[in-house]
Amino acid sequence: FDDIVETPIVNIEGKSTIDAHCYIEDDEKYLFFSMDCSTNIINGIHTSQIYAVKLASDFKSTVGDYVFISTPDAKYEELSGPHWRWNEGPFILKNNGKYFMTYSSNCYNSLYYCVGCSVSDNILGPYKKQEEKPILEYIENEISGPGHNAFFIDKDSKLKCVFHIHDDYNAPSGNRTACICDAYFDSDNKLVIDYK
Repeated sequence: FDDIVETPIVNIEGKSTIDAHCYIEDDEKYLFFSMDCSTNIINGIHTSQIYAVKLASDFKSTVGDYVFISTPDAKYEELSGPHWRWNEGPFILKNNGKYFMTYSSNCYNSLYYCVGCSVSDNILGPYKKQEEKPILEYIENEISGPGHNAFFIDKDSKLKCVFHIHDDYNAPSGNRTACICDAYFDSDNKLVIDYK
């Protein structure tokens, strides 16, 4: 791979950005990303938030303003403590006219690192969180910290979800293993990750 530009496509002075995901629909291109909690401090709390911006047709620049998408405001997104909060790793799917954004919450090296889901009628929101609990979370004494997921269609045209978990359930850290499971939309057009 070669860089198509010599400077970052998203370059916000004084801010770190991570976890970009490009979503393409027809001729429109959008970049979703996280404003990283290392430099994004709100009311004294290090807070990762998700933003989006339209991309130029050649992918080399952004078009228009950054659009705020999501902030960690659900109870399950506060389990890593009062001083650090995360909404990161966005991924967009569309089904039956709705946009589904999965994202990770809590610290990556926590048992409680997990995946939530928000839904919108429009690509740039507003997004509403689908549940009061994660759609992908730890299983007691089995898997720790499942998070930062993505989706793909396999050779049998089945929707699959890929995510990582901690190598050692009893010692969550940056050491992780990749996992793949089935995913689908149920009869109510609700996204389900079938990982249990």
